[in-house]
Amino acid sequence: MHGRVKKDVVELPPEELAKQREQVRTARSLFGKLLEQRQAQAYSQQTFDMTSKALQFHPEFPTLWGYRREILLSGELANGNSKAVLEAEMKLLEKALRRSQKVYSIWFHRKWVVERLFDLCRADIQAAKKALDIEMELCEKLLEVDERNFHCWNYRAHVMGLMHRLVLDARPQAQAKSDAQEGQEVATPCKQEGMEEQTDAAKASDGSPAFAPPDRVLPYQTEVPPEQPKKDDGASKEAAVFAGAEVLVDKAEPPSQVDFVDMDLKLSKQLINRNFSNYSALHLR
Repeated sequence: MHGRVKKDVVELPPEELAKQREQVRTARSLFGKLLEQRQAQAYSQQTFDMTSKALQFHPEFPTLWGYRREILLSGELANGNSKAVLEAEMKLLEKALRRSQKVYSIWFHRKWVVERLFDLCRADIQAAKKALDIEMELCEKLLEVDERNFHCWNYRAHVMGLMHRLVLDARPQAQAKSDAQEGQEVATPCKQEGMEEQTDAAKASDGSPAFAPPDRVLPYQTEVPPEQPKKDDGASKEAAVFAGAEVLVDKAEPPSQVDFVDMDLKLSKQLINRNFSNYSALHLR
């Protein structure tokens, strides 16, 4: 249906069937122990590792994903590096998605993890941007495999919402840097005889550079060229490509930011042209 070929059922040899039955017996025993541990509220590294093994065997087990969230929230695994723990969790989820891309519990857990990873990195604009870029790349790859995977579409919409929040967070920082740069230009002293030329970059009150170097533009934004005289035909617009998506840049209203609606329109058009029966892309439009 819709170009999806049904896989033929292949009969396994007796040796393979016996091996699978043994794996199932082992997994059921492990699942039973983990459910007992959860009821006893046992939040330890050992139980966490046990859930990893169980979910690698059978990732479609929402109770175990919920148990992992409880262990993560308990704080027993952080050891001062919550970011590393969450990044490892994302890798486990990626393995689970390789096995099955349409399991609600896997996508829900990834959404839960990416929200906390985003909150941890939020103070570092570039780190937060990198984390979200990885998620957008994952969605792009999965939509190439199945462009009608509504789980992936919904997750992509959630990541886009986090991107929008990041842009809003970056605006005050950009304004502060702009104000500091204007103040520096006004307050630059003239060179006098015997006075050493200032060589160190100005520092902000928190010790960070007061001016952003050219390669540190706002996330999901493009650099705005020097202001040009206004023409009668209105604000000029130019096409810019960022993270694989084409966006419109308005020079008249800096800082320029990605048009998320335009990104969705272009992607949905591309996927509809590939497969007109793509209900998810039509719903997005």
